[in-house]
Amino acid sequence: MNAARVAVLERPLRAPRTTLAFTLEGEGGFQIIGPFDSARAAVAKLKGANPEVATVRLGSSSLEAIALLKQELPQLPTLVLMRLSREQDVYRALTAGASGCLGESCTVDRIRSAIVDVLGGGMVIEPEIAKGFWRYVRSLRSPLDSARAGPWRLSAQELQILLFLAKGLSNAEVARLLSIGRRSVRTRLSHIYREMGVRSHLGATFLAARAGLIEL
Repeated sequence: MNAARVAVLERPLRAPRTTLAFTLEGEGGFQIIGPFDSARAAVAKLKGANPEVATVRLGSSSLEAIALLKQELPQLPTLVLMRLSREQDVYRALTAGASGCLGESCTVDRIRSAIVDVLGGGMVIEPEIAKGFWRYVRSLRSPLDSARAGPWRLSAQELQILLFLAKGLSNAEVARLLSIGRRSVRTRLSHIYREMGVRSHLGATFLAARAGLIEL
């Protein structure tokens, strides 16, 4: 299996062996591009390096970096490691364009797992803050009629699929509940992702819950 190309954006640390770049390189399975100490320093080189995912640990500059990466490299999934004191911190990171958000001091195993999830099209939220995060998202819901699909052309069945997935059901379980094939579930998910401009069911769930289209 080819090593995944991971762009690393992080501030220089006094102890090089504690850097994200050093840690991931030592894990194996990753080809490190960088590190870069800012998004602006990274963008020009990353456009020619074809990274598969970017990890960002730039402290107070992380959200600005995510937004710039999203603008310049819109197809590049981004995982941010930052200080998380409130659910709003995760919300701000995801709305800035991050595909995942972890605490800045999380374990190497957790970072590796999150990178794999993001590479697979998933979205990652720090487990310790996830439940409070979804409560916060519900508190921001727009007062929309539940029969409407907001700005997206989604059918009632597609919204039902999103709700089932948000509850933790697998594609196979959703197919059984709706009496459709698993291929049909995948096809409908592909349509949902295109309509909503996301890459995973968690990303779609996030937008649908914020808009008040599904109850979690």
